[in-house]
Amino acid sequence: MNNPDQQSVYFRLLSFRIVNYRYREPKPENQRLRTGKYNFKFRVEPNKEKEEVTVGMIANLFIGKKEPESVANIETESIFKVNGLKEFPSDEGSITIPRPILEALLAIHYSTTRGAMIGKGAGTAAEKIPMPIKMATDLLPKKDLVPSPD
Repeated sequence: MNNPDQQSVYFRLLSFRIVNYRYREPKPENQRLRTGKYNFKFRVEPNKEKEEVTVGMIANLFIGKKEPESVANIETESIFKVNGLKEFPSDEGSITIPRPILEALLAIHYSTTRGAMIGKGAGTAAEKIPMPIKMATDLLPKKDLVPSPD
């Protein structure tokens, strides 16, 4: 049975694009490494009027033991249509995206970016070090977690 206090929100992916991709051949001592570290930056921009949320991400791959070097970098952007987004206004008049919806949007965008990075990195040293598989809860700061209502 539906709870009358809960809002129904539906979303779909409108577009995904690779904004920028850069690859630089690693130093000779790093070319055979099969481990690396990724750094991620996210941005989330809701558009109340259009009921759209733009999610952007930059993933940067560093490899090297002594002096890690950036060898691959991808910047991506997804636009999601989120029906019902207007139902979550903040005190300032903008939009507060509920955490479960934000996690879902980030998970879809992250997974799509991961696939794009694998495709773009094919045949390079980056191919040996794919982006890790992550849970959506790992993509957001823990301090923002709010217990779900039972």
